[in-house]
Order: sequence, then C-alpha cells, then structure tokens
Amino acid sequence: SCGGTSLPSATVGPRGIVGDRQWMVVDDTGEFLTQREHHRMSLVRPHLTDDGLLELSAPGMPALTVTPAIRHDRVDVSIWSDRCVAIDEGPTVAEWLSAFLDARCRLVRFPDDATRRVDPEYAGPNDQVGFADGFSFLLASCASLDDLNHRLASPLPMNRFRPNIV
Repeated sequence: SCGGTSLPSATVGPRGIVGDRQWMVVDDTGEFLTQREHHRMSLVRPHLTDDGLLELSAPGMPALTVTPAIRHDRVDVSIWSDRCVAIDEGPTVAEWLSAFLDARCRLVRFPDDATRRVDPEYAGPNDQVGFADGFSFLLASCASLDDLNHRLASPLPMNRFRPNIV
C-alpha cells in the first residue's frame, strides 16, 4: 500500500508482475496495513533496483535500501481473511517505516518457496498470488474511471484504486 510506480513494461511471473505486491507492511500482530488507515503510506516510494533490491524513500527520511533478511525469520501474516507465511525484513526497515508512519510496523516479504492460491471459485487450480488482495492483476481503464467520476460530486484519481495495469 505504498506509492505506486509507473512502468513502461513489466515481466510477468507465476504471481503476476514480478516484484509487485511482494512486500507488505504489517503491524505487531501480522495484520496488513493500508493507505485507508495510514494515509502517509502513499508518500513512501518503493523502487526495485536492477539487482532485485528494494529501495524506499519518503519525505524527510533518508533513503533506505532493504537488504533481504539473512536469517529468513518466518512470520504468519494476515491479508483480509487469508493467513500466510512471510519473511520479516528485520529491525532497520521496521524502525524506518515506524518512524515515518508514526505506528509500530514491520516490512515482510513473500517467500519465493511459498504458495498462496487464488480463490478456486474464480481461478484455475494452479493460479497463485503474492500479497495482493486476491488476484495477480488489478485492471482499470480510463473510460471506467471517467464514467465513475461523472457520477461523483468529487472526482477520484486513478491511483486511488491502486491498479497494476491501466
């Protein structure tokens, strides 16, 4: 639920766009945090480097490169009603995020060797997802947003819906 990154192209893997929704900010109980409750998350800018490292930046904060956790401490986390396993990325990034968001939180990463299946009622038996709400791709069209905004008193921007394909 951090700020989005515009990509001219992307590589697609088994869980969707490679690197997308691979990390998640959670509270002390492992419950995911969102911009709905923590609006400042939208100001955190993640950037995936060419060598696969995650860089975080935010106003008034020093840039931080997240080095993948060496110990690979696994924790249970929640995304809506789903429980799954994650790798805690350690205290340095937890302190950075907690200071900026003014809330105790941690950064977790979806393990390469884990599988979170998509709801079989809406997908094939082998379809999987990382930390996305429920599906690998969230598609939105400009025409749909225009139609919605014609019905609203105050128009909404596309990034409000956090699609990964527009």
